[in-house]
Amino acid sequence: MNQEVTNLINLSVGFILTTVLGGVLVSYLQWLSWKNQNKARLKEEELKQGNEVCHSVSQLLDKRLYRMRLLSSACQGYAQRSLSKEVLEQRHQDHDEVLYEWNDKLNLNLALVGAYFGDSAREYLKSDIYKPFEKAGSELEQAYREVSQKSDAHYDFSELLKQLDQISEPVCKFDFFMMTQLRGGLVERNAPVRWQLPP
Repeated sequence: MNQEVTNLINLSVGFILTTVLGGVLVSYLQWLSWKNQNKARLKEEELKQGNEVCHSVSQLLDKRLYRMRLLSSACQGYAQRSLSKEVLEQRHQDHDEVLYEWNDKLNLNLALVGAYFGDSAREYLKSDIYKPFEKAGSELEQAYREVSQKSDAHYDFSELLKQLDQISEPVCKFDFFMMTQLRGGLVERNAPVRWQLPP
């Protein structure tokens, strides 16, 4: 009887320990699995949102540069009497529409780029892209005013064209940087603290 009780106790203790330890182990493994799935889901969401930021910012940069080139070309054409005033005004209106969109999103895009691609990317966008756009935009508005107000204006477009050409390179480098970061999964929490654009 004593041996049977001992065996029964041992069996009961073994069963309880196996069940409890097994349950704890299964719970731990389920928690690890959930944690890994959640981490993968968050990373996928970060990449998706980073891609949207990249696309939105790149598209706006390209759109503004293109509209600036169109307006510059229209100013030249009007000054040389090869384009009508109506075409010039339409190009100016098209440029103004993009400029409104640009100004509406100016700080938002800086914040989004900083959040998804890091502070260095935000600073580059601000100093190496926004400032040259601002300078070229002022030059373009001056050219438009002179040409549209004086039918015999002889505006020198060489400086404006040079500025527009110089904007193109940092924009391309910035687009390439963002796409490379996305491909490497280096966005949001994984974004580099400091980075350098390729030469």
